[in-house]
Amino acid sequence: MLTRVVRLSFRPEAVAIFQQTLKSFEASIRESPGCLDLQIYRDKEDLHVFYTISRWQEASDLEAYRKSDLFGKVWKSVKPGFRSPALAWSLEEIQDINKG
Repeated sequence: MLTRVVRLSFRPEAVAIFQQTLKSFEASIRESPGCLDLQIYRDKEDLHVFYTISRWQEASDLEAYRKSDLFGKVWKSVKPGFRSPALAWSLEEIQDINKG
């Protein structure tokens, strides 16, 4: 399983567009093959910063989503509103810390 964390920082006037885009596409993203979960968070200090945290069965599922028409539509809608480039991390859960 892979967890993907993406930090998105928007210009103030673009926040509403981001929220509307999420409302429109959230169900479709969740239904993408291999998507196990999708959560959206807003920074408590900076209300123009959001985090998406998604869980995928395999890294290949995330890559397939990132190459999909759906991702292209979402990205095309929100990217112009960025005030800084998106930051992303892919994480693997450590099942047993004692096993290394």
